[in-house]
Amino acid sequence: MASPFPGMDPFLEADAYWPLLHHQWIIGLAEHMQSALDDHYRLRFGTRSYDLQLVLFTTIQKEKHRETFIEIRQRATDRLLTHLELISPANRLTDVGRRHYLEQREQTLAQQAQMVEMDFILRGEPLWPVEAPIVQEPHYAVAVHRPQRTRSEEVTSIPWREPLPRVRIPLASDDRDLSVDLQAVFERVYGRYFVDQVDYRADPPMPLAPADLDWIEQTLRSAGYRP
Repeated sequence: MASPFPGMDPFLEADAYWPLLHHQWIIGLAEHMQSALDDHYRLRFGTRSYDLQLVLFTTIQKEKHRETFIEIRQRATDRLLTHLELISPANRLTDVGRRHYLEQREQTLAQQAQMVEMDFILRGEPLWPVEAPIVQEPHYAVAVHRPQRTRSEEVTSIPWREPLPRVRIPLASDDRDLSVDLQAVFERVYGRYFVDQVDYRADPPMPLAPADLDWIEQTLRSAGYRP
């Protein structure tokens, strides 16, 4: 069973769903890529962790926050070729999350490695570098960084109501890019973990224009999730 939305499901941006979505998206993306990669490459998972401060009534508690990512490495030398990230709400909404994310980006690009950033969040401020094209919201976006090229950033803006596109994942400089269907990745993850698990009676977790809220209402009614 598919999500009621044609593309990314905005309800999964809520704190109750995002940690599972983030983790399983990374696993699903790796599964999707693994079958298309030859023996010259290997995939490796990495985790970035930091403390988030949570305000609970009159107290402040710390919570360990973890974000997984994927590295494509050259099998013979273990050289990092491409780093793949799924941006989380904490990266866009908190100072500490933003700082840790940008440090990771800086470290990756300093190695002359390529980087793919997938941003399917509508809350908070985008994390694109200054030289990248400005992406107007409400949009999702995918940024591909190729430090070895003169035009090093490629940003694809994705209207949030539309299906997620195919994107090109850069590999070794003498190899062709890997084409990945992001919508297929999302649908597989949703089908495995979120069918009948999302409360579509609630309000969406981000502020939206009245026209967008009306579209969500109509979409959920057509799918039978609201009367």
